[in-house]
Amino acid sequence: MVSSLNTWMNVPSLVIPEERKASQNANETSLTYERLFHAFSRSLQEVKDDLVIPRACKLSREGLAAAAIKPLLHDRFEGASPDILIDCCSSAAIGGPAPTYKLAASCGITKLLPFALDGQAGAEVAHALLFLQYTPSEIGRRAIISAVQRVESPDSRLRKKGFPLADAAAAVDCSSIPFAGRFRVLGIALGQLTGDWRGAVDSLLIDVLRKTKIDAQDICWSVAHRCCEPFLWAAQNALPQAKWMVRDLYPELDFGCVDTLVSLNRLFSDPARDSAGFGILWFVGRFGSIASVLVEHGSDG
Repeated sequence: MVSSLNTWMNVPSLVIPEERKASQNANETSLTYERLFHAFSRSLQEVKDDLVIPRACKLSREGLAAAAIKPLLHDRFEGASPDILIDCCSSAAIGGPAPTYKLAASCGITKLLPFALDGQAGAEVAHALLFLQYTPSEIGRRAIISAVQRVESPDSRLRKKGFPLADAAAAVDCSSIPFAGRFRVLGIALGQLTGDWRGAVDSLLIDVLRKTKIDAQDICWSVAHRCCEPFLWAAQNALPQAKWMVRDLYPELDFGCVDTLVSLNRLFSDPARDSAGFGILWFVGRFGSIASVLVEHGSDG
């Protein structure tokens, strides 16, 4: 018997800005991105001013997030309007004392509870799902989780053997009401990297499976946050029998707290995709925070 958290979520909506050269904007210096490229990329090619990365040069953080949220507002299943907006952001909130309220207003949402999560640069979405677990169903009947990364220069989130950082936004519609063909959230586990990646990932996997009472052999697929090579290796080898699902779009970029949602959109936007069953979503945040979310794809409750 699987213990459900009574949370269902849809395939994320996604906004990725156009590619821009590293030296195209005054706030983006070629030196900054040359260092990013050489520090994080597996390529040894020489980089001058031709490195291109998705950057939201003309959009604020709230504007980028709103572009991902608005498509969900036209899909009011069973007539339910959003009750909660959980605002996850990888970069510092700049531009006002209450950016989450500003984001809600920019989407035309005025009657909900806005809640902000930031500072981990990767694990916020898992924290948001955990927050919903403890939210009474009559309050959190429908929630929107917004995730946005808007890299400000200079950026201090440099990690060894990691990938270059890029801008993006995604939004997920969540509900305590079952709905078919989506993702049913079955378990969430949070952890901290204290030693090697493999040990941390294995411990997190044991934790989430213990909570859900299923075996690792039941996991059909795995999608990981593309933050660094050592973590990807650990996540893949923790579930060797599971299908390793890798996104086709920007496979060598890190989108912060949006990253795993980018992959979900690319991998599951086709309703005919044959990837039903249990899957693991992996998230990695700053300061070594990691999270795993066990979901069932195609469940109708």
